[in-house]
Amino acid sequence: RYGLEAKMVSPDFFDSLAEYEWPGNVRELFQTVEHVFAGCIETSTLFSIHLPPAFRVQAARAAVHNVSDEIPVNDAAGQELQPWERFKEEMEKEYVARLMLTCQGDTKAACSFSGISKSKMYRLLQKYN
Repeated sequence: RYGLEAKMVSPDFFDSLAEYEWPGNVRELFQTVEHVFAGCIETSTLFSIHLPPAFRVQAARAAVHNVSDEIPVNDAAGQELQPWERFKEEMEKEYVARLMLTCQGDTKAACSFSGISKSKMYRLLQKYN
């Protein structure tokens, strides 16, 4: 579009783009990529450092969050606490497994008993194999 030379793109550049939450629409993605390409004339490879600061801030927050997930935290009774999302997923997975076992694999019966819609049940079954 601008007659610029082709550039190599590092994996961390793509990772940063994929990790970003994109509060705008696809136009924001195109504008960001165009801005980076136009602003990096002197380099032949694009890295995540070439992205706007918001991307680097979000990546840093994600890295801190991932590290904090690995640090075990014990409650007053000495039992390990997990982050809410991980705990919720484990309980959901266990519930679906027990529900399907109780209903002998009958998805319709499982939906009827649990009150979970058929589409949500299929998503859960796919998510947890």
